[in-house]
Amino acid sequence: MEYCKRCCKALTDPVSIDDGMGPICRSQAKNEQAQERTTDMFGHADFEYHIIDGTLVIYDLNEGARSVTNDIEYVLASIQNDQPASFQTVIYQDSMGIFDGVRINSKGEFVTFYPIREKVLDKALANISAGLH
Repeated sequence: MEYCKRCCKALTDPVSIDDGMGPICRSQAKNEQAQERTTDMFGHADFEYHIIDGTLVIYDLNEGARSVTNDIEYVLASIQNDQPASFQTVIYQDSMGIFDGVRINSKGEFVTFYPIREKVLDKALANISAGLH
């Protein structure tokens, strides 16, 4: 049996077992990282994005700079400059290859992360469509 490295509860989902954390602890950890807003010497996150049926899909390229998780405000602002108000839902694939969600306000600014816990884009988008978040 595998246990969450944060709260020590038993893990049953394969994605959670691979990550070592359950979905709630994973979201809490991401939110804590984003709130730290530490400046580091590597610059802003390296990322790509696409808009699929009104959903903004961000990919963390993990090229040595800050992660999308740690730089989410910059990432969203950069995308808003390119694509103002062209999306309402945001998901992203983190540097570990797992899709999770990003809640935004009416101005497109970061509010919080939420778990989707999928490694496959189609499944992540299906979870959003089905309201499973």
